[in-house]
Amino acid sequence: MKTNRNGFVALALLSAALMFTGCGDAGSGPSGSGSSTREYNIKLATNLVNNIENGEFTVIPGSSKAKAGEEVIITAVPKDMYELEGGPDVRNDNNFRVEGLVPGAKYNTWTFVMPASDVTVNGKFAYFSEAIENAAENVTKDSSWGDIDRVASMIKNAYDKNARAVTGFENQDGEKIEKAIEKLVSTIKEKIDDEDITKWIDASKLASEKMRKFTERTCLYFVSDDFPINDAEDMLEMNVPSGSGWKISDKGAVADDSPDTDGRTDIWCYSLEYPVGQETLDYEVWLVPVAQYQVVYESAARDVVKIIFQDCYSAPPKKGETFDSARESVINYEEITQETTFIGFVGPGNWHTRIYVGDENSPKLNSNAVIRVWEGVSTKPVEAAAYYAEGPNTTVFSGDEAEHGFNGLSAAWFVPVSQRYTIIVTMK
Repeated sequence: MKTNRNGFVALALLSAALMFTGCGDAGSGPSGSGSSTREYNIKLATNLVNNIENGEFTVIPGSSKAKAGEEVIITAVPKDMYELEGGPDVRNDNNFRVEGLVPGAKYNTWTFVMPASDVTVNGKFAYFSEAIENAAENVTKDSSWGDIDRVASMIKNAYDKNARAVTGFENQDGEKIEKAIEKLVSTIKEKIDDEDITKWIDASKLASEKMRKFTERTCLYFVSDDFPINDAEDMLEMNVPSGSGWKISDKGAVADDSPDTDGRTDIWCYSLEYPVGQETLDYEVWLVPVAQYQVVYESAARDVVKIIFQDCYSAPPKKGETFDSARESVINYEEITQETTFIGFVGPGNWHTRIYVGDENSPKLNSNAVIRVWEGVSTKPVEAAAYYAEGPNTTVFSGDEAEHGFNGLSAAWFVPVSQRYTIIVTMK
């Protein structure tokens, strides 16, 4: 018993010693979690230290210190009639530029994430018209929308604060800003023409071919049987990137007398605008219902038969009649030689789709080929149109909703709606 008691006392004394020296708490030592509390310096360029003139920088946190991973907000404060040219230059202790500098919500602010290093914030403040002219020259269609919008904001600020210097472009300052506006407008048009607008919307709700570009317009395609739109509130939601400069000015149905609608009343439109100085750029994003086709070649037809798929705009022929090419316009043309998915255009009563049967060499008659067009996926037994290549006497059509016929040119035709279809190609 005496030995056990002495052992217990010794163990207690050892434990107390460990607690006193801190060995029992790894997180409080130099290599523990306590090191994450270190703050790094944010050094601001000044006229005395870095020979910076005509402006200054401020930061949040106001202590000019931040931990690694914390957000830092930079504000440029130019003197009257001056602007920060090109944005802040933030570098770490090794003189490497800190990545991830993002324009803030307020004019002349930027944010970045503090690295595990001291940083220095520098920049050049230039006379406002020179700064704007140089900034406009330096942005291209490959620049970010944030960098482009920075130039647009500089122009706006010039009008707001220096209106007498730029209004009417009657002096050298005004001429430089006019030149900058022309360059910036051209850059914005180039960039929006290349922009993947599907990233501004839920692309999973679009058809297999999601987008086509036109002058001052992007068309996004969807299947209305999947996502019906009856009014503006049903439109697929568009999220214009924050800080891009673009704003949604209106949304709703495109008038049936608008150009390029061909009388359709089921096309929906987001109207966008981008202000540059005293100008406003307009752009449209159309949501266009289309048919979604899936082509399935059964084994005997694979690599033997191809079909020619055409969307046509004209008064459709009656059964047994031929097409009058003088009054017909082919809107879409696809040569399909393998299993694929693609869209087809739909429209009012003077739209129709026809399918030619061909072989591996040319779109000529292949008397052993059979095409069936099914509504929905291939397992749904509702046949919209079927074509046997040997002639009209063996052409089979069914389905209450599909208008259809045979034109004597080795093709079946029908009037599609905005839903999913399966085209099955087989051999007798």
